[in-house]
Amino acid sequence: MIHALSTVHSTTYRQLLGDGQGCEGSATHEILDGCVCARCGTGDLTLATSWVLRWFWDLTGQWRLPVRLARCQACKARERILPFDALPGKQAGVEFVFTCVSEVRPLSSEPLVGVVRNLIKKGLRVSRQLLSKWVAGVRARGDDLFELLRHRAVLAPTDCVPTRRLVSFARTRIAARESGIVFDEVGSKDGFALVLETVRAFGDCASLALFGARVFRQSVLLFRCPHPT
Repeated sequence: MIHALSTVHSTTYRQLLGDGQGCEGSATHEILDGCVCARCGTGDLTLATSWVLRWFWDLTGQWRLPVRLARCQACKARERILPFDALPGKQAGVEFVFTCVSEVRPLSSEPLVGVVRNLIKKGLRVSRQLLSKWVAGVRARGDDLFELLRHRAVLAPTDCVPTRRLVSFARTRIAARESGIVFDEVGSKDGFALVLETVRAFGDCASLALFGARVFRQSVLLFRCPHPT
């Protein structure tokens, strides 16, 4: 499981949460206030003294990000603590993915190869196959086609507890509207257009990711790439 923290960006992660290699970070257990254990649903979480490594891509490059673990004092489960701009289970971060997919026009029949060429010219190396999967996954997320686990883009079992489930995109938009975000409600939209419109309403994808981490402690832009069949 994961906790996405609104107070932690990938660029400040080591400073706040350490790296397990001599830097312990400045954060205290209070940074986990408001988070709940996915296994038992309690909020008695503390910072563990262990880290795991994962690759992380952003708009400047890629590197190995040491991810600190949180421990539930009630059931002893350990869960990863992610920066709000990360996507659980994916190496590419929010800003990298949505900078790429935002170049694709919703419901357009334009070949993706032209979009990929333009992205590569901008220094964003992504293949046509990967971009196609991302677009399909974002569309499915906007349509709430799949119910996912919050810790990675896998299907949620029918019997899993609510604390393990990723918040639906529809619920994310409702919470955003209640907080004062104004959406363009003119015309019907497919899921892909709906997600991009939500990103625009927030100003950028990082602001939407930050909102999701603050309100739900989750990565609300997480998506699952549909199987080719």
